[in-house]
Amino acid sequence: MELARLSNEMWRWTARHPEWTPAHHRPDAWGPDVGCVYIESPEAVVLIDPLVPGATPERERFLRALDHDLERHGGPLEIYLANPFHGRSYRAIRDRFELQGVDLNVRAHPESRDRLADPRIVPFVDGERLPGDIRVLSIDGLEAGEVALHLARERTLVIADALIGGDDGRLSVAPISWASKSEAGLDAYRRQFRGSVGRLAGLPIDTVLVSHGRPVMTAGAAAIARAIGAPAWGERPGRG
Repeated sequence: MELARLSNEMWRWTARHPEWTPAHHRPDAWGPDVGCVYIESPEAVVLIDPLVPGATPERERFLRALDHDLERHGGPLEIYLANPFHGRSYRAIRDRFELQGVDLNVRAHPESRDRLADPRIVPFVDGERLPGDIRVLSIDGLEAGEVALHLARERTLVIADALIGGDDGRLSVAPISWASKSEAGLDAYRRQFRGSVGRLAGLPIDTVLVSHGRPVMTAGAAAIARAIGAPAWGERPGRG
């Protein structure tokens, strides 16, 4: 696990994805480590797409640190899922802290709630402002339930799978292989996806925190705009 402090209120950590295998070594796949975000606001402690480390010493160290943070802050604890595939650890976190009496909510897009088959998830909608002064922005044309979360005060965008960070400091849009495999889903990717991501470039964004790849720490809105006009992740120029 790697941990990086981004501001007085915000941290990013990475953990090994439990489903990653060497078979994912292909141009349009994702790497073994995924990024997660911790935010401490006056309203709540917020975890976005949390993944608890799998290795026992790291796992225990992570959970003890979260125990300490919540005891110091006083809660509540808010967990936000930016797509249905990122519900990897929320149940374990919820079970642990509910036993401790922590006031806790898990929030996600209604499509994510349905796919995770968890009626306890609180649904959010496009444009909604969540505790922590975080705005929900739906992403169309990838998988149903994909959202980005905008932290205006921090000039930061947290995004699930719609954008991937490269080692060169650039962003790429997700390839069509990451879209819904139905004919309607593939058509929506071709017609809607880039435009939906492109609207994010008009927001005040310096930092883009991606789940897959390296985050962009400066000029994030410009990096998003460049990604819209460039090949998707794993594609070569001239391929669609």
